[in-house]
Amino acid sequence: MSLNFDFVISLLPERDFDGQRRAERLFQVILVLFGVVGFIWGYICQQFSQTVYILIAGFVLSCILTLPPWPLYRRKPVKWLKIGAKERQAKTTETRQNKRRKGAALLASFTGVLAFRNRYRYHKTIQPLLNDKYVLITGCDTGIGRSAINKLSEAGFLVYAACLTTEAVNDIKKEFNDQVIPFVMDISKEESVQEGYQFVKSTMRDEKSLWAVINNAGILGKFCPFDWQNKEDYENTISVNFWGNFNVMKSFLPLLKKSNGRLITTTSATVLLPLPFTSSYLASKFALEGLVESTREEVEDFGVGVINVRPGLVWTDMTKTTKINWEKSWKSCPLEIKNQYGKEYYEEVLNNQPEVPDFLKTPPSSVADIYVRAATAKFPRATYFIGYDAYIYRFFSHFSPDNLIRSWFIKKLTLLKTKPKAAISNNEN
Repeated sequence: MSLNFDFVISLLPERDFDGQRRAERLFQVILVLFGVVGFIWGYICQQFSQTVYILIAGFVLSCILTLPPWPLYRRKPVKWLKIGAKERQAKTTETRQNKRRKGAALLASFTGVLAFRNRYRYHKTIQPLLNDKYVLITGCDTGIGRSAINKLSEAGFLVYAACLTTEAVNDIKKEFNDQVIPFVMDISKEESVQEGYQFVKSTMRDEKSLWAVINNAGILGKFCPFDWQNKEDYENTISVNFWGNFNVMKSFLPLLKKSNGRLITTTSATVLLPLPFTSSYLASKFALEGLVESTREEVEDFGVGVINVRPGLVWTDMTKTTKINWEKSWKSCPLEIKNQYGKEYYEEVLNNQPEVPDFLKTPPSSVADIYVRAATAKFPRATYFIGYDAYIYRFFSHFSPDNLIRSWFIKKLTLLKTKPKAAISNNEN
């Protein structure tokens, strides 16, 4: 059985190889630029990245196949080919062109099928099979966790909502129906997590009902330079962001093994482009990244899927209080360190923090949507990026030299013009 591409071939333009070489060169340059721009856009955009990759690459290759042989960027014949323009044109027969066009049509068809399959896999879910399954999510006092409760319950899950305070538990009981089961669990304390585990295990329908555990809880820690902080400040941040998630993973993994469920953990896209003044936060997130990525391969044989969620700047109460955080850090800073940085440096950072554009302010509901997708997708991704800034960080981490563009980008992002007082004195000396 042979494929008939006559209809597709009839749509392709006939080419005149005896004239307009400049137009051909220009057309191919445009195709290459189009492919580069499309590749970058496919890398940055949130939902259609892989499909755009496939479509752009297939379109560019298909068009290039319909052009005369390379090279087309030179007016004069290439010496090492030892074939002039006329000889090259003479060798390009009609039969050869038909073969090219058939190849281009086949490539275009294959590209379309591959792109459709990619989108199909991305949206295919097993949600009907998950009705009356349980999901445990931490950090439900405010922000992302509270939004995720609503999204998960709408998807048909029975939700265990772990909160830090009894006030949050009471609020959730008033706001949601019996489909949501709130309880107090301090993830930074191993005893509290064990108590939460026993509560979940004793109230579930059976031990195979826990489908997903979502590690959502986290804190920003101090927003200030490294030497403004002490060991206790780092331990406080790491105790929640790393050890807290570790405690939850360690305690609830046996139940996920029985249900062949999913472990969904929120890290941060800023690990790809570390920003100033967030060293304690990033130290905890780097450690958590290593734990998640290593554990994925270890528990895969048990049927447990480990998913890493990397959000950018999520606009919550935690991210709105950086100025207050900066002021508190300065007040608790030793006098010697204050003299090294100077009052001018402190006030400039305090008063000139960049205004975040609206399109970079990812709402908590966007993260909640990804939680639902990661829990219900038939073919979940290993890593989900959330927010345009997350894709910008990803782009710079892959394609930018460490000491050139990335450094320039970070300086522009922080808008710092004044150096610490001691640094200015050292430069003058």
